[in-house]
Amino acid sequence: MYAIQNAEPAPLPTTAIPPKCRQILTKALQKNLDTRYQQVRDLVADLHSLKGDTGTGTTVTEAPGKPVARRMLVLSGGLLALVVLLIAGFLIFRPRPDSSGSAGKTPALHRLAVLPFTNLRSDPETDFLGFALADQVIGNLSYLKNLVVRPSSAIRSYQNTNIDLATAGQNLNVDLVLTGNYLKEANTIRLTVELADVHRNAIVWRGSMQERYENTFGLEDTVARKVVEGLRIQFSPEEIHQMKADVSRNPLAYEYYLRGLSYPVTLEGNTQAVAMMRQSIALDSTFAPAYDALGYRLRQLAAYAGGQQHLTQEARSAFLKAIALNGQLMSSYGSLVSIYTDDGRTEEAYETVQKILTINPNSPEGHFFLGYVCRYAGFLNRAEQEMEKALSLDPKNPRFRSIGITYAYLGKYQKALTGFDLDSTSSFSKAWKAQTLILAGQPERALPYLTQVLEHEPESRLGLFCQEMKIYVEKRFDLLPEAIRKSEEVVITDGESWYNLSQQLGRFGDAAGAARTLQKAVDGGFFNYPLMLRDPLFESVRQNAEVRRVMANAKTKHETFKERHPELREER
Repeated sequence: MYAIQNAEPAPLPTTAIPPKCRQILTKALQKNLDTRYQQVRDLVADLHSLKGDTGTGTTVTEAPGKPVARRMLVLSGGLLALVVLLIAGFLIFRPRPDSSGSAGKTPALHRLAVLPFTNLRSDPETDFLGFALADQVIGNLSYLKNLVVRPSSAIRSYQNTNIDLATAGQNLNVDLVLTGNYLKEANTIRLTVELADVHRNAIVWRGSMQERYENTFGLEDTVARKVVEGLRIQFSPEEIHQMKADVSRNPLAYEYYLRGLSYPVTLEGNTQAVAMMRQSIALDSTFAPAYDALGYRLRQLAAYAGGQQHLTQEARSAFLKAIALNGQLMSSYGSLVSIYTDDGRTEEAYETVQKILTINPNSPEGHFFLGYVCRYAGFLNRAEQEMEKALSLDPKNPRFRSIGITYAYLGKYQKALTGFDLDSTSSFSKAWKAQTLILAGQPERALPYLTQVLEHEPESRLGLFCQEMKIYVEKRFDLLPEAIRKSEEVVITDGESWYNLSQQLGRFGDAAGAARTLQKAVDGGFFNYPLMLRDPLFESVRQNAEVRRVMANAKTKHETFKERHPELREER
């Protein structure tokens, strides 16, 4: 921004650029407003006069028969780029009452939700743009350190719905909401966007853009930059560079990618999205976001299918490929942290999460993932701090429900129940609420949650977890061997789940079973030795020789991790 306003551009080459083109560029680059183009129509007129002139006496013509669908996709990046630019300019230049203080004062964080855009004339050929464009704007803005943007997963439920801005702002716990609508007529697309301050019930700014449909897929970059302009956020050259849209060089590849983004996160939707991403990659094997989206959908399919380890392995390969092509893709790093942790590669998970926080120190997901890894490695106080930091940045993110487990391990049972309320209707939260209430000495309150999970999924890992707790509460110990047998037969993919099964066996006084499953937890990367020392569920088995041997192994891994990372010290 400084260079654009103050520095003269480098001289244009005297060759390779046709003279008429050089004249147009030179005029457009003038610092003096009076000597630049005054109207877009003047620039367009000059460009039309240039069309076909290569400066070499030859005329450029378009190859006959080129599909219109492909041509329309090339230009689509322009409109989104414009919206991003408008937002960026508002962020940069709008005076804020809390940003005019002395140097060194921490800039205020803005919290923004970008809701799916509305197609004013519903059409299956263009409806997919509503969510896809919003997702791309979110991705572009996620690199700004002073702007917390709600993730795409948080706004998917607003797709194809009538949106009340005040309600959406309250539900998403944001200060600002970006909405928009678009209309395609012939080969032109018109996009109107509004940035609203939900607390003041006021429009911060409104803008309209019109482009040929070919240009639609640059719109996300424009929209994101417009947001930054509108909010006048101060940002670094690195952030400006990171905000640049990663758009496929192949128009059809980019269309497949955007269509894939719009599919719902269901078994059928994920299957369709995977097919779209594979077609996108087949056309452009250098397009990083397609690999990232493919990996995400493959992980979702693995979760739906159960036991599909090859899908997780393929997802990991896709994320690694995405990062190899674009080392700034925070979503791919986040997915790898989760995969590495589940695979027992805790050290690699810790190193990977640092990359997210280097790119954006205010990334809610980055802080939460760091807390998740710290919980595995045995640094519960640091895990609590990082997860609370994530919640302070994104207070209603249901994906942060796992903070409840951290609180439960620390014996903060009321806080744990509140943490699980972030996703109160899921079987996961209901099962862990039951576990927390039993630990808190209130087993009668746990029974309704156990019953609800068992009615919904009696044979899943969560269902069996609840079955074991129900056996304990109802003292039906004759049912325990069969429940434990089924639990160990279910594919458990991460160390913490093995630890939770070990807790159950410790609760029942089964020292041999507790030692066996605790060893699997440690081998799986969960070596939270300080927790093992004081976990009330191990009270009756902690002195068992085999249990103590496994705990010694966990202690060695925990201490080794601490030596490698001295910054992970318990502060409370």
